[in-house]
Amino acid sequence: MNPRRGFIIGLAATALILMLSASTVSAVDTAMCEQAGRDLPNNPDIKAFKDCAYSTLTPRCCRKLLPFAKYYDCLDVPTYRDQVNNFLKDTKKTIDNVMDECAG
Repeated sequence: MNPRRGFIIGLAATALILMLSASTVSAVDTAMCEQAGRDLPNNPDIKAFKDCAYSTLTPRCCRKLLPFAKYYDCLDVPTYRDQVNNFLKDTKKTIDNVMDECAG
């Protein structure tokens, strides 16, 4: 086998390995989001955030979300995002409102 062909085959194999490992990471993230969707609505800290979210969000209220920052990427999963918006519905807030008020 000539060196150029060997390099191209090696490059293709590396790309395939990276694609497979990326899909594994994605599956783990999805599993984490699914678990969060089941567990977080019953979490006392999340309930405490929701209780204070009925009025204007204060820094103290927003800080209640800090331990859950690891789930931020889950907001890119449409079903998870819908679950969170549905959870917040009776507070008259959405994820976007919370992000604006807590970041501002």
